[in-house]
Amino acid sequence: MEKSIFEKIADREIPGYIVWEDEEYIAFLDINPLAYGHTLVIPKTNIGDYIFEIEEAQYSKLMIATRKVAKLLKKKLSCKRILVWVEGYAVPHVHVHLIPSLEAEEMLENKRIEISQEELKKIQERIIS
Repeated sequence: MEKSIFEKIADREIPGYIVWEDEEYIAFLDINPLAYGHTLVIPKTNIGDYIFEIEEAQYSKLMIATRKVAKLLKKKLSCKRILVWVEGYAVPHVHVHLIPSLEAEEMLENKRIEISQEELKKIQERIIS
């Protein structure tokens, strides 16, 4: 089976704006973000594509990793909240979206923002510093 784009990022085969990782999970900036600092948290290996069908232990560990990244984003990006979105359609690899937010109204429109590679790098540096 061919690797997903997320596995390729985790394996460093293609570039990604990685902001956090441990032995099993990795977090990187979404290149088509809904907000400044929109981040994806994934298992480094593809354990499935539907979050509610992965093993309970894997689900729990994914949520613990997601919480760690959310706290990091909130601290480094000075936002009011971190929104969580799990949809699972775009890439066949379970993943959690973390979306920094200042107000609830921001998410009602659900529009992607334009962002350059340079801006992604600046966000990455701000989070990992």
